[in-house]
Amino acid sequence: MHTMGCSILCLCVLAILAVLPSAHLSYAQEWNEGQPQKCSKLLTRKEWRTLTNIEKSKWVGAVKVRPPSSP
Repeated sequence: MHTMGCSILCLCVLAILAVLPSAHLSYAQEWNEGQPQKCSKLLTRKEWRTLTNIEKSKWVGAVKVRPPSSP
């Protein structure tokens, strides 16, 4: 009788573990789809040597505007 109880408990735990990741995945997909489209441009990384002079000056200007971080 004891082994039957353990088997049922194991099946319940496995069922819960199987359901939780799929619920989390659907939430993550909804969150990702709700992101503004302008962020995709910010996430594009380029090497410094491949940037145009205008892109380099914009990047340097953005870095200079940032206030210094306090130690």
